[in-house]
This record gives sequence, structure tokens and C-alpha cells, in this order.
Amino acid sequence: MRAWYCASAAAGLSLFAGVAGAQDLKFAPGEDARFNWASYDEFAASHDLSGQTLSIFGPWLGPDKELIESVLAYFEAATGADVRYAGSDSFEQQIVIDAQAGSASNIAVFPQPVAWTWAGAASRRRAKRESDFMTTHFPGPVPGARLGGTPSA
Repeated sequence: MRAWYCASAAAGLSLFAGVAGAQDLKFAPGEDARFNWASYDEFAASHDLSGQTLSIFGPWLGPDKELIESVLAYFEAATGADVRYAGSDSFEQQIVIDAQAGSASNIAVFPQPVAWTWAGAASRRRAKRESDFMTTHFPGPVPGARLGGTPSA
């Protein structure tokens, strides 16, 4: 679920971002006066993510995937992070499956606001089913247990 909250971070990342190496940047940092390279340099100086991987899942495929990867290349070049973008034409269904399995990406870019509602509703239904199961099969408090399932001392 944390990955969903980070979806808005993708918009911010797109200002700097990167999937390809520095050699694949469309504009070399500092060489084109139309861009604010000072903010890019400041961001790069304050964010060292070398050795870390950032996974992003979104709806973009084909030419759109190439465009987002060209934007993400700047983030990768600035931070040293290994950015991995995966796109899907069945994003709305796949993000629910990934979230329920506990394998969602670090950042999920929802193609439409309604998709967030569907994913959240699916998670709430699952939590309710689990809660109902526990209430039905274990109706009373477990002696010596506390919130989180760890026995108290």
C-alpha cells in the first residue's frame, strides 16, 4: 500500500528521472541553457542512491514507455539508483494482484484516479474477509496475546 502512496512521487521523479545510463540522456546535463541544470545538480549532490533499486509500475507501453524511460534516465544518472520501469496494458488488475501478494513495486503510477479506488476497495474487501475469518474461528481473545500477535511477557 505504501507504493500506492508514492504514486504521486513519480510525477516529481519525472523532473529528474532515469532508466538508461547517462550515455542515453537526450540532453547532457549542463549543455542546454533551456533547462535549469542548477536544480538538477543540487538534486544530484543531495541524493546518493548508489546500489539501490527503484521499481516503478505504470500503464505506459511502446513509444510512451520509451518516453518515460528517457525521463527516468536523468533520475538514474543523478542518483546512481538502478531504476526499473515495467508497464502493463492491464495495470488496474495487475496492481491489485501484486499488492495482495505483497510484491507491488516501490512506485505505482495510476493511469486514472478510479483505478486507485478499485485497488483500495479490493484491499479493504480482503482485510474484511480475513477479519471475518478470525472472528468466526477465534471468537475470544487469545490469552497472553497483544496487538501484533506477539505474546506479552
